[in-house]
Amino acid sequence: GGHNVSIAFRDGNVGVVGTRGNGVYWTTNSGSSWTQATGITGIINDVAWVGMTTVFATSGSTLYVSSNSGTSFAPVVGTGPTTTLQAIAPISATQVWVSAGTTAWLWSSGTWTAATLPGSTPSLDLIDVGTASGATYLVGYPSSASLVNKQVYVLRTAGTTTFSSVSPSVSLWDVLPRALFVDPTSASGDTVFVSGQGGMLLRTTNRGVSWGKNGASGQRYFSIDFVPGSSPVIAAAAGAEGALLVTTSGGGSWNEVYCVPPNSSGPIVGTDLSDVAFTSSNGLAVGIFGTLCSASSANWNTWTRATVPAGSPMFREVTARSTDFVAGADDGLLYTLSTAGAVTGT
Repeated sequence: GGHNVSIAFRDGNVGVVGTRGNGVYWTTNSGSSWTQATGITGIINDVAWVGMTTVFATSGSTLYVSSNSGTSFAPVVGTGPTTTLQAIAPISATQVWVSAGTTAWLWSSGTWTAATLPGSTPSLDLIDVGTASGATYLVGYPSSASLVNKQVYVLRTAGTTTFSSVSPSVSLWDVLPRALFVDPTSASGDTVFVSGQGGMLLRTTNRGVSWGKNGASGQRYFSIDFVPGSSPVIAAAAGAEGALLVTTSGGGSWNEVYCVPPNSSGPIVGTDLSDVAFTSSNGLAVGIFGTLCSASSANWNTWTRATVPAGSPMFREVTARSTDFVAGADDGLLYTLSTAGAVTGT
């Protein structure tokens, strides 16, 4: 029971899933069976691994940690945020960034410290946090702005809790941001992507000194992932109506492709892709009403729609294992999916 909202596998066998109402479950047999973790309940907004045994999870305003691969959890030591925690970005087993409404917090060895944001920054709704190569980024939009005019704010720090603004120009980027991705192969976390509405896929390679924009169709893009170990980075952003933005050049150029081909009236409504994930040689995007699209290293720009599973699940998240994928849906089930998108277990 409980809608699955966050999935994280350490390897092909061991993984955890956060549910919308029933805490965290763990598996050691590739998902053949699941056991409810002790010490944590309620709605789980995010889960994240650090190393082989440490797992962090958020429930309400509390950050939890497990030191036994998700079997049991306990609140981290220290007094910190009082607002609902959203995204987690671990630096190590003793340092974690979390976004919490209009601010972010760093938990470090039992001490909580609120982020210091630039004085010129308005009150923001922070929607994501990411860290790589010693740099941490926040992305959000002004809390008071209308939904159709959301300026993107991107903030950066390296090794401290004081952030500086590396935001795109106000006059160019009045769109709603959806997700943040820090290129793990870039030196000092220099390369960052932000996806969003209005066909937006923003990219900087110089820590936000300048930004480029890809995607001109006006399509909405919700999440980004990359092929592990690829250099230059091979990545895709999953979007509405079966659309994906794909790069095989580290983000220098992107192709907009549709795994659900538009008809004479345009893109097909009801085929929005919620998330995308990659193994080293395959990609899988999942979406609403059972939409599943796959691609392989033979041609990353060709995505093929798989057969819609029975019940047309509303897929919300997908994670890659070594040779297959696991997806969560609103029906409260986890689906094991082959690299071609076929359901091999629930």
